[in-house]
Amino acid sequence: MTNPYKPGAGTMPEYLAGRDDIIDNIKTILLDLRDGGMATHTIFYGVRGVGKTVLLNKVEDIAATYNYLYEHIECDEHFDFVHSITLTCKYFIRQMSRMESVKALVENAKAVLLSFKMTYGVEDNDVSFGVDADTLNTFETANSGDLSRDLLTLFITLGELAVKCKKQICFLIDEIQNLKKKDLTALIVSLHRVNQLNLPIILIGAGLPTILRISSDAKSYAERLFDFVKITSLKQYDAVKALTEPAKKSKIRYSGEAIKYILNATGNYPYFIQQYGRILWKLSNGIGYEFTKDDAENVYNEYIEKIDDSFFSTRFNKSTKAEKNFLLAMVSFDKFPCSTKELAIKMNSNQSKISPIRNNLINKGLLYAPSYGEIDFTVPFFDDYLRRILLEKG
Repeated sequence: MTNPYKPGAGTMPEYLAGRDDIIDNIKTILLDLRDGGMATHTIFYGVRGVGKTVLLNKVEDIAATYNYLYEHIECDEHFDFVHSITLTCKYFIRQMSRMESVKALVENAKAVLLSFKMTYGVEDNDVSFGVDADTLNTFETANSGDLSRDLLTLFITLGELAVKCKKQICFLIDEIQNLKKKDLTALIVSLHRVNQLNLPIILIGAGLPTILRISSDAKSYAERLFDFVKITSLKQYDAVKALTEPAKKSKIRYSGEAIKYILNATGNYPYFIQQYGRILWKLSNGIGYEFTKDDAENVYNEYIEKIDDSFFSTRFNKSTKAEKNFLLAMVSFDKFPCSTKELAIKMNSNQSKISPIRNNLINKGLLYAPSYGEIDFTVPFFDDYLRRILLEKG
C-alpha cells in the first residue's frame, strides 16, 4: 500500500482539512478581480507547520483554473527581489505578447522592463526582447533609480497591458517576511497605486507572524492594503479528518484512543499530523487494519527523532553560539510568549545587551514578537526540542 501521508514544505496532503472557508474566500477574491472588482491582496501568516505554503499552492491551482497569469516566488534570506520580479514580469509580458491587437502596448512593456533591468543591473541577456538602445528612447522607462517609483511604472505598464489582453495577474510570494524593507516598501507602494487605478494585478502571500510588523514598518497603510489571514493549528474535528481521511481509501482505521494520543502529540498542527501518520503507516499490515493506542505509542520515539532531525535541528544549527544560548535560556519559562525583560534577568544580563541577539533570531525566522516586550518561537514545540537538548547535555 502506498503511504498516503505527505509531510513536507508545502507538500499537498491527500486530504486538505479545515481550510474550506479560506479557500472559498480566495475563490471569491479572484473571481471578483476577474469581473472588474478591486484586488484584495491577501497574506496568510502563522507559525511554521500550519500549512501556509500548502494554501498558497492551492491558490495557484485556483488561479490556473480561472485562467490567471501567475507566478510562484519563494523568498529566502538571500533573496534577490529585483532579479526575481524582472524575470516574473518578463514571463507575463511574453504570455500576453501573442495578441496582435496589443502589439504597441507589448513593445512599451518590453521597453519599460528592459530599462528596469538595466537600471538595477539584472543579469539576464534574454530580457532585452531584441529592443535596442535607440528604440528604448522612444518608449516610457523605469530608470529613475528609485525602486518604488520604477517598480510602480513597471506594474502600471504591466497592468494596462493585462487590461487590453483581458487577463489578470497574480503574484504568489512565499516567505514574504524575508523581503528587505526597501523591496517590501516598493512592492506595497506599487500595489497601492495599482489598486487606485483598478488594474488587474493581485498579490497572495504567505509568511511568519513577523510580516505584520515588517509590513507596517515599511508603510503604515499596509494594514489597509492587505487582508492578513491568520493560519492556526486545526480545530479538533478537522484534525481528526486530516489524520483519518488519507487512510480510508486503504480501509485502514484508527481507534478513538489512538486518535486522541496522536492529536495530543501533534498539537493538531498539519505538518506534525502528516509526519506522525507517515511513520505509523509502516505498522499497518493490510486492508482492514485498525491503529491502536499501543501502535501510536510504539512509534512515538521514532516520530520525535524524525522531527528533531528534519524539522528542528536544521533551524537550531544555523544559529550562533550566543543565539543558541539565548534560545536555551527561553525554555526556563513554562508558557509562551515570554517577557524579554524577564529573560534578560534569567540570563544575568539586560535588555539592551540581548536585544541584538533577539533581533538576529527574529530575522532568521526562529522567533517573533507577538506584542511589545514579548517573544515566542515561530516553530511549534521548539521549546520541547530545546529541553531535550538540555537533557542530553545533563
